[in-house]
Amino acid sequence: MGTTSKKISVFLTLSWCLITQAQGTLKEYKKANAVDSLFKNKVINTPKEFHWIGNDYVWYSNNLLKGKEFLLVNTKEQKQAQAFDHNKLGQSLSKFLGKEVKSNDLPIENLEFDKTLSTLVFTTDTTKASCNLKTYEIAKIGPYKKPAKTDDYWGGNFDELGNKPVGSPDSLNVAFIKNYNLYIKNKKTKVETQLSYDGSKGFYYSSYLQWSPNSKEIMAYKVRPGEDHKIYFVESSPADQFQPKLQTRDYLKPGDQLPFKSPQLFAVASKKQISVATDLFQEQYELSGIEWKDDSSAFTFEFNQRGHQVYRVLEVNATTGKVKVIIEETSPTFVDYSGKRYRYDLKKAMKLFGLRNVMAGIIYIYTMPFPEK
Repeated sequence: MGTTSKKISVFLTLSWCLITQAQGTLKEYKKANAVDSLFKNKVINTPKEFHWIGNDYVWYSNNLLKGKEFLLVNTKEQKQAQAFDHNKLGQSLSKFLGKEVKSNDLPIENLEFDKTLSTLVFTTDTTKASCNLKTYEIAKIGPYKKPAKTDDYWGGNFDELGNKPVGSPDSLNVAFIKNYNLYIKNKKTKVETQLSYDGSKGFYYSSYLQWSPNSKEIMAYKVRPGEDHKIYFVESSPADQFQPKLQTRDYLKPGDQLPFKSPQLFAVASKKQISVATDLFQEQYELSGIEWKDDSSAFTFEFNQRGHQVYRVLEVNATTGKVKVIIEETSPTFVDYSGKRYRYDLKKAMKLFGLRNVMAGIIYIYTMPFPEK
């Protein structure tokens, strides 16, 4: 009996040691919590907020060791410089706000330049204001209220059938989805015409369709929904009641079926469907950024292959439905695209300082170089 008691005692002691070691100490938890603050703002020269001013200029913000700056790119001369005099704007802001403002960390957001680059509109605190970039005089436009933060869940299912009917650019017809298929209705005669016949509950046409600029074609993509896979958790302290709540989230895991999109073309006059082959965008993780060219000759979109090892910008010919690759990035590991791409479709192909790919009137960025001084 004594021997058994000793064995149990030794076992419990070892178990307690293992549990204590697995949980970690208070010092280790504090060290882990301090990681975010220790490494916060340690990476500099990571440009963001790219915005075009016509087709000749691009402005963006760049973070510095202490603060940030706003830079302007002249695409014709392939040069860049500060978008305005930061010191002068800082001094004017100090007077305007009645408090000290650092020129290397201007508290301004939502910048808008006019085409002549002589006026800057921005928001600061609760005010919307404009600045004359010749005199640096600031004038109040009105009050500004920051948009409320939304707690949107990134993994939620998207309602592909929730869009309203879409009118044609020439205002003659309206396109919509009915019984999972594409229809158009003449606004004058109210006559409805069915254009697609292959839509079904399991593979239907999305209501987020797009007319070509000349109103002669419609791009409508079919959707095969992803797998319905939910996770459950308990909200222990909800704000509106004392009792806990059971929460659910859509959450697809590796191996689950993802949504599949298949863009299709329809000629309005002949009421014919132009088939679009899916060979170049199979195994989808995401298909996005569908845009018509201004001359209605084609539309483009982006394809991210599941596994993130292939990323393409594709073009679909509006007459033949033929798909071709405009830009392609591949990697044996993964294409690091998140937060590192910016696309701008141009009417004419042109060069842009600091960007990597310029093809067929589309400028696309995967990596940005550090700003040159």
